[in-house]
Amino acid sequence: SECAMKAADLEQQQMKAENLHKNFTETFARISECAQQAAGTVTCPSRWIAIAETCYFFPPKSWKSYADSDADCTSRGARLASVNTANLQLKNYFETSFKGQPMSFWIGLHSIPSVMNAWPGFSINELTAGEQRKCAYIRTDSAKDQRSCDDKLLWICEKEPPRTVLMESIRRCFQEKLAEE
Repeated sequence: SECAMKAADLEQQQMKAENLHKNFTETFARISECAQQAAGTVTCPSRWIAIAETCYFFPPKSWKSYADSDADCTSRGARLASVNTANLQLKNYFETSFKGQPMSFWIGLHSIPSVMNAWPGFSINELTAGEQRKCAYIRTDSAKDQRSCDDKLLWICEKEPPRTVLMESIRRCFQEKLAEE
């Protein structure tokens, strides 16, 4: 009868929908797993160092003013590093890589002249602004301080890892998972 045919057709469509849902759920789980794996493996450009899922660049030993250091980072598609007390991985990197080598690096932080304790983008108020514009730096012993922005120091650039690398890692992982089946 026509009613039985419609019921059978409806049952087939429901089974198709359930299969699609199951396939979607399994695919989403595979992609999520691949994304988690890819997030744990940061790949930075050549000569950049991955620390705490961020890429850092320590230019060859040359010294520049804060403005010139900032311009160098910008030319590399990056910014001066934002360093705060919570960045333990960077602190550990300093302690192991520069042990016994007292060096200072500009970081992405400067005062606003004549505004006390105004350090945009910084989470602590241990640095103070005075009449002259000051810029922050970090030493290899992880201590932070301030000095004239015209002084010449080393510097640290930072940027996010390239997203194309992340997406390629996810795509490759997903293809491998499909091939395993």
